Amino acid sequence: MSQSAEFHNHPFDEPTLMKLELYRQYLREWFPVFISSSKQYFSSIFVFDFFCGPGYDGTLPPGRPHPGSPIIALEELDKALETRKTLGKLEGVPLPHVTFVFNDLDSKKVESLRQSLKYRLPRRYSSIVYENLSFKECFTKYENLMGRPDIATLAFIDQFGVSEVTSEIFTRLINKPNLDFLFYIAASIVNRMKEMDCIRSKLPEITPPEYQEMKGTTALRYIAKAYQRMVTQDNVFLSHFAFKRGANVNGLIFGSHNILGIEKFLQRAWKLDPFCGEAGFDIDKANRHLGDDYLPLEIEGRPVGRPTKLLDFEERLRASVLDKTIKTTEDVYLFAMAEGFLASQAKKVIVEMINEGKLRNRKRDICVSYDAYKKKKSATLLINVEVTDADCL
Repeated sequence: MSQSAEFHNHPFDEPTLMKLELYRQYLREWFPVFISSSKQYFSSIFVFDFFCGPGYDGTLPPGRPHPGSPIIALEELDKALETRKTLGKLEGVPLPHVTFVFNDLDSKKVESLRQSLKYRLPRRYSSIVYENLSFKECFTKYENLMGRPDIATLAFIDQFGVSEVTSEIFTRLINKPNLDFLFYIAASIVNRMKEMDCIRSKLPEITPPEYQEMKGTTALRYIAKAYQRMVTQDNVFLSHFAFKRGANVNGLIFGSHNILGIEKFLQRAWKLDPFCGEAGFDIDKANRHLGDDYLPLEIEGRPVGRPTKLLDFEERLRASVLDKTIKTTEDVYLFAMAEGFLASQAKKVIVEMINEGKLRNRKRDICVSYDAYKKKKSATLLINVEVTDADCL
């Protein structure tokens, strides 16, 4: 029996629960963008779950089974619709119809899910389509719909292993402007079998030095970098999040054409991982600095060392401001989103530079946020001439 066939017969383990929680938290942010907007740009919303499973795990009484991704999606739509009712400003604003497409190659899982939802009260503005197809067949069947300009789409591709989301499929995903996507990838398999052509052929190009540096805990970082190199559009944003199961580290790759989408994902990721925003475990525990040279972070009221990843981001941001590669607060915001950091973390660096006399701006004029970006409230960063001259010596 394959791993995928027996997976749902057992209780979900901690990494699976964390993966599903990240999916839940993203849906909690994603649905209201369309459900509670005073301006209706999309007539329909589609949520695709290509490996939906039976709906619940195999937890037996007296415990309660954990909900899988289809149940989570339906629950979060319910919450978004209830919240909308409290918003008087939306009276008269049409509500887009939400369609869930639940697919699985295992017909028994699809039927089990159908039975689980049989007595669920149908919402007036939602419907469910069940499919029993391979991933590629289902993706191809709905691909044109995913590319329509009047439909907002989200695809959850919880594959087993690395075989389904090939470089070709990834290219097709990022070429759909209204599609957000999350796909699971077994980074541990890539790390263990990185010398094998059958694995390399499934992935975007990872350089030989990257394969040499790749370790079990950091494999997803290198895989994510390889996917990032495939992106040629300025308006495609990627991020990732890793989960550890024993010695194996796997994770999710997230993509969106909307900068608000990537910000929402990063906010949830950094909430789960306040050190690096990319893993459900302490991925950089050995690479921290705590001393007079660097201000410590505070996590839950206690000082901790600053991860090398954060220090590197702060130093590159500072250098880019001083060499005028980054000229405005809008540039700062975009740099943070592209690098996988929060706007607040980037703003903190700019405020520190003002306090140090390296910038002549007033702190109250520094707005680094999605709202400032959307409203085009961008301030030019004014470099102190003395600092510039000193850097040239």
